[in-house]
This record gives sequence, C-alpha cells and structure tokens, in this order.
Amino acid sequence: MLTLKVFENSFYYHPFTMEELDYIPVTLGQRAKKEKERKRRKKEEKEEKERGERGERKRRKRRKKEEKKKEEKEEKERGGKERGERGERKRRKRRKKEEKKKEEKENAFSSLPTLKHKVTSCINT
Repeated sequence: MLTLKVFENSFYYHPFTMEELDYIPVTLGQRAKKEKERKRRKKEEKEEKERGERGERKRRKRRKKEEKKKEEKEEKERGGKERGERGERKRRKRRKKEEKKKEEKENAFSSLPTLKHKVTSCINT
C-alpha cells in the first residue's frame, strides 16, 4: 500500500503501511529540533573562535612580558639600574610631589586672612 508522507513541507507517496509510518519519525517537531541543534552548533563554534582570539591575546601578553624580562636582564648585565634603585627613584618623586602639595596648602591658608580682609572691606564700603 502506498501512503502519503510529509517530509519538510513536501508530499510524496511511500510504500509503507500506516502502522510502519508511526515508527518513522519525520515530523515538524524534529525539524525544529534539527534547527535548534544547528543554531547551538553555530553558537558553540562562534564561542570557540572567540576563545581562540582570547587565547591569542593572552599569548601576546605573555610574550611581551617575557621580552620585558629579557630586556631587564640584559640591562642588568650591562650595568644598568637595578629594580630596587628604580623603586627608590619613584619614591623620591612621590615624596617631592607630596611636599609640593603641602606647600600649596600652606600658601593657600596664608593668603586666606588677606582675602577675608578684602571681602569685609568691600562689604563695609
């Protein structure tokens, strides 16, 4: 017996009985499942690609770090400044900045009484 079978919106005759067709699962629900599976696979591939790019960034960063270490080592061998000395230079610079701020604060407070006097004299006149 030939029966009418639906497969992805197309109809054709198939040499199966109705009972046998019950065991052949071709439905619209399956098509939706296949589409979901395809979308999921596509999404996974995209994520893998992104992870690969992230991995590349990490590798570049690591290489840069290694190069920097190499340069520091070479500089040290040539008699350049050591890490501790460089830190000392930074500390001196920071102290200098702090002192400058303190001086500015003191200057601001020292000029305050004259400003107060000027304001009061303007109000009085």
